[in-house]
Amino acid sequence: MIHFLVTADHDYTLRDFFEHWGSRLREQIRVVHYESRPWRRAAPPGTWVFTDMERLTPVELSAARELFQRLQTDRSRWRPINDPARVLRRHDLLRELAARDINKFHAYSASELPGTVRFPVFVRSGSNHNGSLSALLSDRKSLERTLAGLRAAGTHEDLLVVEYCPYDREDGLFVKRSVMRIASELIPRHMLFSRKWEVKKPDHVDAACVAEEEDYVKHMPHEKELREVFDIAGIEYGRIDYTVVQGHIQIFEINTNPMLVPPVQHLAPARWPSQARSASLMLQAMEGLNRGLPEPTTGEIAGLTRASRHQELARRMRHRLCKARP
Repeated sequence: MIHFLVTADHDYTLRDFFEHWGSRLREQIRVVHYESRPWRRAAPPGTWVFTDMERLTPVELSAARELFQRLQTDRSRWRPINDPARVLRRHDLLRELAARDINKFHAYSASELPGTVRFPVFVRSGSNHNGSLSALLSDRKSLERTLAGLRAAGTHEDLLVVEYCPYDREDGLFVKRSVMRIASELIPRHMLFSRKWEVKKPDHVDAACVAEEEDYVKHMPHEKELREVFDIAGIEYGRIDYTVVQGHIQIFEINTNPMLVPPVQHLAPARWPSQARSASLMLQAMEGLNRGLPEPTTGEIAGLTRASRHQELARRMRHRLCKARP
């Protein structure tokens, strides 16, 4: 069994995938909310994948670290993935990649801006995945005005100022590539094309783009460089988003709880073949995660069923009473 640890507000990344593309593995997958405090219970055997570390409170993160350490004590029973004590969060990763001259741009904490910031820049959160909080800002004055506005609106935590890395191609398109890591396997996910500098969705899809994405998913480039970045980040499960500028990879982020593959109805039909191939490769990698590990006993399965019911009730109550995590 594979146990995915996620925050309750963001388990859709897994639920959507295993309801559609990954249905054949659905009975082997268990989604565990950090809010259910799994560290307080006996851990059933299997692979435990820790995700969403950037969204955890300090108390939750400390408990997750302790749980990971406990699971490491018996590798014949448990296989923990993504050590919360080692995984670099967004700012730390971008700072490290700039220091190693992998990235040609820097990211700074908004509270510690040096005088060497290279404009234009944009502002984003250091923990959520909602994209930029600003347009491209061309000078210090506009940056300070934007930061003041965000703080006045209640956005106080975790603000990052990121130097913009021009990455539009000669054809005017911005391209974001993504690769998924599952243990030792790297799986090409997609190429997204846009006329906008911030690529969140593939808003430009034509025959040439579809062909380019299909070739990318069949013959993923940059494997050696991307594996090095995953290792630097301490991430064994997650998706790296990057682009290529003058032949060199430039890393945007690594998401430990990414949307795996959107449901078919959310994809342009022309992209179905490439996304089906990527989904198949991810399932193959997941099938190998539990190799050599025991399955839960009948008693443990009964306990897991009860825990799942309690977790679902808690999720409904939380949605009624609590603000969702960003």
